[in-house]
Amino acid sequence: METIFLDANILLDFFRFGPDDIAEMEKLVTLIKEKEVRLITNSHLLNEVARNRSKVISQSLNTLSGNKFSFAPPRICDDTSKIKEIRKKISDANKLLAEMVLDIKNHAEAETLAADKLISDLFSASKHKAIGAADVEKARLRVKLGNPPGKPDSLGDAIHWEGLIQEAGGFASIISRDADFASPLNELAINPFLAQEWKGKYNYGCINLYKSLSSFFAEKFPDIRLSTESEKNELIEQLERSSTFQYTHDVIEKLSKHKFFTNAQVARLFEILVENNQVSWIASDEDVRSFYLSLQDKAYWVSTLYEEEIAKLLDVDKDDFFMPF
Repeated sequence: METIFLDANILLDFFRFGPDDIAEMEKLVTLIKEKEVRLITNSHLLNEVARNRSKVISQSLNTLSGNKFSFAPPRICDDTSKIKEIRKKISDANKLLAEMVLDIKNHAEAETLAADKLISDLFSASKHKAIGAADVEKARLRVKLGNPPGKPDSLGDAIHWEGLIQEAGGFASIISRDADFASPLNELAINPFLAQEWKGKYNYGCINLYKSLSSFFAEKFPDIRLSTESEKNELIEQLERSSTFQYTHDVIEKLSKHKFFTNAQVARLFEILVENNQVSWIASDEDVRSFYLSLQDKAYWVSTLYEEEIAKLLDVDKDDFFMPF
């Protein structure tokens, strides 16, 4: 499971002209629900987003409002039949733009923007840390000593770092456009001081930096597609409801065409193997067995309550099959 921290500038990008679109946020929510990603947040981050939200939206709306459509043809066009039609359509487009800006403003005031719901879902699904006086004091000492991340007059990044290094558990990624997390020699790499500090706490751990959600997904989850995940989940539900051997074979054939399954999907598939006799009774059939054996790399997500029965059904050694490494 990937552990990540999303900086406030990434979350606020969904209210402005950021590099990621809403679909990237929806993808992240899906990955959290599917137990592929663990998101770490804290109370200071929540307050930081809430504190800056209205200002960022206002700036975006001002920029949007300034993008009025215009048309300045040369005089030779004055007597053409199309000039009035063009001007009318431009006027209509500007009216639609003004209506859209007003509509967005109303949703922003009501906190019903798509980004509002997604950010709320993210915070609800995250591992959340309350920031207390001790955390602030650690951050203050860090800034006073001149250690990254952060600026001399700000504790925010230092608070985030202190919280993350306590909660991450060894391997984590920071997604931030903030240069304070980056190496002075390479803006795409984590600051060497932070990397060394991380190693000091987690001997075999690693901390990475990404500038956007899309770059994180491109490296860690290149095969993830929202439409495909919906399709796979529907097939898994069909397998769960299977009432005949032939139906089971048909669904297994469709599932076998997919090469990537999330941790949560793998856990569900193995539960179905044990609990639905239209699957378990033909577990030794070549197609069914081959499909389940192909899921071995994530079999450690299966509840230990099912391991012995699964090993019998698939004719495998329990310890070998469910050993994560």
